[in-house]
Amino acid sequence: VRLEATPSYCYGGAAVARALQSVLVHPRVVIALREPVARAISFFEYQKIRLRFPPEMTMEEYLATADGLADADFLDPENEKYMAVRGGRYADWLGEWWEVLGQDAVRIVWFEDLAADGGRVVRELGEGLDLDPSRLPVEGLRSENRTVAFKRARLQRAALWFNDSSERWLRK
Repeated sequence: VRLEATPSYCYGGAAVARALQSVLVHPRVVIALREPVARAISFFEYQKIRLRFPPEMTMEEYLATADGLADADFLDPENEKYMAVRGGRYADWLGEWWEVLGQDAVRIVWFEDLAADGGRVVRELGEGLDLDPSRLPVEGLRSENRTVAFKRARLQRAALWFNDSSERWLRK
């Protein structure tokens, strides 16, 4: 069992699903979806914390800019920061996962269910994936990557630089 949790992989749809098939035998994927409005707000706030937008930018300004981007604009990785709404339009990319991997290989869970009763969701996923439930971490599940506000932009910028430049080394 190998796990990876990166939200932006979902947008890759068929291309990412085919890449999984090229390196794994019968890959199975779990996609956690979040209520789209809550997801968009959280995504926008995260981008501000990452200093990709000025702190005074409003959600309305952000949405107006994002709405002005065409499909081709999203081929530029720099524009991923505008995926707040687009990323929550699950019907735009979820079908590609099913088409490539098959509906039996793609499990959908809701973020809100994970937050409310993560142990139950993990147990049900394990059973559905034929994994030994006794080997799954169902107790004490918690969020470990919460976005928190910052007080000093310079200190935040330095912390982000350190984190981004040393992440590969620290992971080893």
